[in-house]
Amino acid sequence: MKISILISIPIALVVLLVAPLSAEVPQVIKYQGYLTDDMSQPMDTAISMTFVIYDDSSGMADVWTEGHSSVQVSGGLFEVILGATNPLGVAVFDSPDRFLEVQVGDGPTILPRVRMISAPFAIHTEYSDDADMIDSLHGDALMEWSIYDADQDGQIDENAVAVLSVPVGAIIDWWRPDNSLPLPDNFQICDGSLVDDIESPLNGHTLPDLTQLFVKGITDVNDIGVTGGSVDHQHTIDNPEHDHDVVVDHDHPNMEISLSSSGNHSHSISMNHAHGYFLSAMAGSHTHGVQSGGPFAGGTNYSMDTEPDHQHGISIPAYYNSTSTSSGGSHTHTASFDLPAFNATNATSLSSPGTMPSTIESNLPPYIGLLKLMRIK
Repeated sequence: MKISILISIPIALVVLLVAPLSAEVPQVIKYQGYLTDDMSQPMDTAISMTFVIYDDSSGMADVWTEGHSSVQVSGGLFEVILGATNPLGVAVFDSPDRFLEVQVGDGPTILPRVRMISAPFAIHTEYSDDADMIDSLHGDALMEWSIYDADQDGQIDENAVAVLSVPVGAIIDWWRPDNSLPLPDNFQICDGSLVDDIESPLNGHTLPDLTQLFVKGITDVNDIGVTGGSVDHQHTIDNPEHDHDVVVDHDHPNMEISLSSSGNHSHSISMNHAHGYFLSAMAGSHTHGVQSGGPFAGGTNYSMDTEPDHQHGISIPAYYNSTSTSSGGSHTHTASFDLPAFNATNATSLSSPGTMPSTIESNLPPYIGLLKLMRIK
């Protein structure tokens, strides 16, 4: 098979040179060709193609390569977008000598290489290299300055630039991924160190140490550098004199207790035995013999006359006596008690007022650590 170039659009050089001025410019090139077989017949197929850009017509120093795995060919015609998978950067076209080489499938490359050229009006874009220059300064140099023509003379006023940029003594937050990244020029970390730079208006002054500190806005210059606040806090609670009620509510169940041993002793027992008054049974007709004198005296017996049925009242006197038991030796006595429930409310009072401190807690809101840098010149 063989390939012939039908259309080549070599304006990529123009596009890429002006691309830094407009991010909307496509960073690709449209490339069209005509593919025939060995019999010079147009092909209808899908085939891989590889495109390589070199810096000369025959050397091996390639500056860009891109492969397309399946290019559709219809009636011999095909079209590819160069830069679709491997972006075409400015460095690819930093020289006017660029040559394109094409390989179809596994076959040999198509020779000779095609030189990439500019469209006629695109030659004017040669000046695009300087399109961002003002007063002989490129845009990347002007990025460090806020350009302002204070006196309207068409020239950059350096005093105005200093005012609109970060002034000397200004403090900024700066994120540093690791110590391998150097500090920005003319800046120094606010860590309490001394400024030792004769070109700095702050030479000989000690920078504020902002380590672990927040910055508070002030209006009085006398408050500049004054520190305050704390990392943690603790509250103190007043504890005035007061009473606490204590409720006592308990019951005593029935229980048995033993008296302690009392040694050898006896117990006194009092007896009070009374007999009542009662009548004898009816005896019928009978007499009573009466003896004159005591029971052991030799008296005379008399008989009373016979009486009809009657009764006699007999009264037995009461008996009183007190005696003691014999000694029982060393022993104890067991007694049962049933104590009643006990309910009471008592009050205890603090002897004097006092204070009670809380635990010590963090006083910081959520935070992230960044370096505090000051511009010193």
